Amino acid sequence: MLFRGTYTAVPTPFDEKGNLDFDALERILQRQIEAGVDGIVLNGCTGESPLLSDDETREVIYRTVSVVDGRLPVVVGTGRNTTGGTVSLSLLAQELGADAVMVITPSQVKPTQAGLRLHYLEVAEALDILLLIYHIPGRTAARLAPDTVAELASHPNIAAVKEASGSLEQVQDVLARCDVVVLSGDDSLTLAMMALGAKGVVSVASNVAPLAVKQMVDFALQGDFENARRLNYILLPLFRALFAETNPIPLKAALELMGVAGGAVRPPLTRASAETVAELRVVLEDLKLL
Repeated sequence: MLFRGTYTAVPTPFDEKGNLDFDALERILQRQIEAGVDGIVLNGCTGESPLLSDDETREVIYRTVSVVDGRLPVVVGTGRNTTGGTVSLSLLAQELGADAVMVITPSQVKPTQAGLRLHYLEVAEALDILLLIYHIPGRTAARLAPDTVAELASHPNIAAVKEASGSLEQVQDVLARCDVVVLSGDDSLTLAMMALGAKGVVSVASNVAPLAVKQMVDFALQGDFENARRLNYILLPLFRALFAETNPIPLKAALELMGVAGGAVRPPLTRASAETVAELRVVLEDLKLL
C-alpha cells in the first residue's frame, strides 16, 4: 500500500562549492534502500527545494529515480506558488518515473479555502499518479481546514496528507471527517498521531537512524504501542536535535558527522552552529551511530 510506514524525506547534498553532490545523494539513497524503509520523498523542505533551479530539480528527480530503480516508491515534492507551475512540475515528475507527488500549500499568497481546493483539484486532475497533500502552515502561512481536506480526499488521485501543523487536534478533525491516509510530518509527534489513526511518517530522523524509526512505526502499525513507545523515547533526543535549527541544517550536520554527506546548505540557510553540532555528536554517540 502506498503511503503506509516510513517514508524518508531526503536532503539535497551540495559540495563545498555549492554544486549538487550526486555521489552523496547515491550514498543517502542506498542507506535507505538497505534499511528497508517504505519510500523516499525528495524535493521537499528537507531537500531545500525553493533553493534549486529548474534544471537542478529535474536532475535530482532523474538521478533519484535511476538510483532507486523501482526498489522503493519515490515521491517528488512539486509544490509551487502558482497552480500552473505546480501542474507543470508534477507532470515532469510523472514523466521521469515518480510514483507520486507531494504538493505543499502555496506560500506567501495566502489562498482562501476555495483557492486551496481549486489548486489541489487542478493538479490532481492533470495526473495519472497519486498526490500527497503537504500541510505545514508554519512554513507557508496557508492552513487547510479539516473540511477542505475531507472534500479533497474524495478525489481518486488525492490519497494522503502529510500533516506537519504540529496539531493533534487537526489530525483528529481530519480523520473524524474522512478516511484519507494521514502521515506524520513531525518526527516527535509520529507516535501520538499513529495512536489517533495515522499510518506512518515522512521522516527527517530516518535519514540518520532508518532502522530504528522504521521499527517504531512498524510496531505502531501492528498495534504494539509498548515497543513503539520504548523506541520513541530512545529516539526522542535525536528528534529534538534535528530541529534545534531550521531543517535541514542539523540533519546535514549529522550526516556530515556520520561521513554520509557534507554539511553544506545554500544561502540564506547557514551551517549548523557549534552548539548544535556538539549536541548532535552526543546524541549520535548515545545511539551508537558514530
